[in-house]
Amino acid sequence: MFSTIKNKFNKFDLDWRKSIENLDGSNKQFNSAKRHAFWIDHEFLRFFYHNKAEVAPGVFRSNQPSPDRLKTWAKSGIKTVINLRGASNQGSYYLELQKCRNKINRSSSLCYKTS
Repeated sequence: MFSTIKNKFNKFDLDWRKSIENLDGSNKQFNSAKRHAFWIDHEFLRFFYHNKAEVAPGVFRSNQPSPDRLKTWAKSGIKTVINLRGASNQGSYYLELQKCRNKINRSSSLCYKTS
């Protein structure tokens, strides 16, 4: 029984990820990616706990940032984000990539790099 439920959930998640692979800028797809990041990729935990620390002067590390946190970082002067998780088909990855490609509403020069 557990394997049946797990398989159904995995199919549900995979179908959801496929639906957000190519963000087209529509509100429907953007909101779907936000929900996926929040519920499936544990954004609800990262909302409260950022795990941010300075590891060298001007160099910080943290957990996976949300698009809102990227915007806050850009305003505070952070210029580059290096994603050590690598490219993925998670909603959080697409949202962050899109946010940085859009240069955080074109008001900063935040650069996004994937390992």
